[in-house]
Amino acid sequence: MSTLELIKAMGTGLSGVGVEIGRRFREASPKEREEIIISLRDILETHESSKKRLYAVGQLIPVHVHRITAHEKELIVDALFFAIENDNSRLVVHGALEGIPKLDSSQRAFESVQSVLDRDVSGELGVTTTTFITLGKMGEISVPFLIDSIADYPEEAIAGLAYTNNDRALDHLILLSSDEDPYLRGRAVHALGQFRYHNVVTPENDAMIKKILMKALNDEDNGVRRNAHEAMET
Repeated sequence: MSTLELIKAMGTGLSGVGVEIGRRFREASPKEREEIIISLRDILETHESSKKRLYAVGQLIPVHVHRITAHEKELIVDALFFAIENDNSRLVVHGALEGIPKLDSSQRAFESVQSVLDRDVSGELGVTTTTFITLGKMGEISVPFLIDSIADYPEEAIAGLAYTNNDRALDHLILLSSDEDPYLRGRAVHALGQFRYHNVVTPENDAMIKKILMKALNDEDNGVRRNAHEAMET
């Protein structure tokens, strides 16, 4: 069976299709690799089955990003942008969002991911939290937007800040951890625990976060105390 026939067989129950496509992609010539990417992209753009589109997204995101060329990366990113900006399947959009931080943190990528919030204003698509976490994983470019979004999306935007590995984001979480609103304090305390877990933190910052968490264990609000306990265990 040819590689293109294997791609057509995705989602039909044939065992090992995804693994075999990945193996053939690694061993293919540059021209053949481009044909595989384009075939997967065509499925994302035209196929009626969301299951088939989900398989295509999974195949497009490379396990080892450093092993693809700049041109291949550009083709893959464009396909993921299409899914993010147009697909109505939560799982397909979620999969495409998860792939972007591994491949691109440009302004174009930021705008593509951000556009999901406008598409999902009613919440029916159900990827708001994933969107903010994706923005966080994109790092510095997203920090101002995440901070500005706290007023409208407090839980999701604060969660996104925890993934940024960014000093400004950390400073803002520390500031929020002493906010007069116990809900914001609690979310910030929880996010500080996540910040320690997901990022490379200097010994100084680690000591500062621990000090804040220890203080939060004695907060007057039960929700803040609960979040502090969870953060300490992260």
